[in-house]
Amino acid sequence: MPEAFHYAPVDVAGIRRRMSLLAAWIDTNDPALIVTDVSVEIALFARLMGVRTAVMRLAGARTDVPHLEAFRSAASILTPFPSAFESSETPQWVRDKTFYGGFLAPPAVTAAPSTEARRVVVVLGSGGTRISSAALASAANATPRMDWHVYGPALPAVPAPNLTFHGWRPDIANAIDEADVVVGGAGDGLLAEVATRGKRFICFPEDRPFDEQVDKARTLARLGLAVVLEGWPDPEGWVDVFRKVGSLNTERLRALADPHAVAAFAAKIESVAAGA
Repeated sequence: MPEAFHYAPVDVAGIRRRMSLLAAWIDTNDPALIVTDVSVEIALFARLMGVRTAVMRLAGARTDVPHLEAFRSAASILTPFPSAFESSETPQWVRDKTFYGGFLAPPAVTAAPSTEARRVVVVLGSGGTRISSAALASAANATPRMDWHVYGPALPAVPAPNLTFHGWRPDIANAIDEADVVVGGAGDGLLAEVATRGKRFICFPEDRPFDEQVDKARTLARLGLAVVLEGWPDPEGWVDVFRKVGSLNTERLRALADPHAVAAFAAKIESVAAGA
C-alpha cells in the first residue's frame, strides 16, 4: 500500500462508490473548501480534485507519513484543543500551519465548586472504555459518602447503594453541571465541557490511535489540571484520589477555555474558504 495512506484496500466496491459520490458532488457543487475530520484519504482526494482543504488534527503523535502528507496538502490545519496541549513530537512546520481552536464547547456558567465533593459523574464515550460496571461498583462501595452517577453506553448494572447507571443522556452538559467531580476519558468533547465549567476532573485516558488520549492526559497531569489515573485504583486507593481532587485549582483549567472559541473557529473556516 502507498505510504501516504492509512486505509486504501483494493477490490472494495464500497470505497469506489464513496469516492465516486464525492467526486460527483465536488464536480457539481464546486465547493470553496472541504473540512475533513480524520480521513487522510478524503483530504488527499479532495486536494487531487483541486479543492482547498482544512484538515482537523487530533491530539497525539501524528507524525507518520500519511498524516504529514495530509497536513502538507491542506490550506490550513485545525485543532479542537488549545496550544498548551500540543504534542512535543509535532514538527514546527505543522505547528506554524495550525489554527489552535481551543476547547470547542459553548460558554457555561457554573457555581463555584463545593468544598466537599459528593456528586461524582462518570461520562463514558462511544469509542469504547476500559471501565467496567464491577470497577465502578468497587469505587462506589469504597467511597460511601459519594453519590456516583454513570452516563454513556449501557453497562450491566452492578448493585451499590450509591451508584446509578443512567445510560445515554442527550443533555449530558446538564449532568456535568450538576457534578462536583467528573470522571472520564480525555476525549475532546468531555474535556471541553469540563474545562468550560472548571470542574474537578479525574481523567482515565482510554486506548485510542496515536495515543490521542494518553497525550492529552499527560498534559493535564503536567499542568496540574486534573488527577490522571494510569490504572483503575484499588478500593483503598480512592481515598487518596479524592484527596488529590480536592486540592485541584479548577480555575487553571477554566482559564484555558476561551468563551469565544467556537465563533473564532467558525471565522477561521470562513477565512480559509475565502482563500485568506
